[in-house]
Amino acid sequence: MPEYFDKNGKQITRGMFIRHEEGTYERVYECEDENGTKDLGINASNEAWLERTGRTREIYPLYQFDTKEWEIVE
Repeated sequence: MPEYFDKNGKQITRGMFIRHEEGTYERVYECEDENGTKDLGINASNEAWLERTGRTREIYPLYQFDTKEWEIVE
C-alpha cells in the first residue's frame, strides 16, 4: 500500500481525519482498485444518498491529491 504524508510530514493512515486547507474535514478509508491493490482514500459519496439507497461508498484514492495541503486532525 502506498504511504501518504500531511503538510507536517505525519503519515496518513486509515481511520484518521484530515483537514483540507479550506477547513473541511474528511475521514480516511482503506480502499481497493479494480486489480485488488489496497490504497487509502476519502469519501466520494453523498452521505444522505448512501443512507437512502444502501449503496456502497465510493472512494477517491489519495494518489489523486496533493496530501501536503492537508493536516491530520488529532
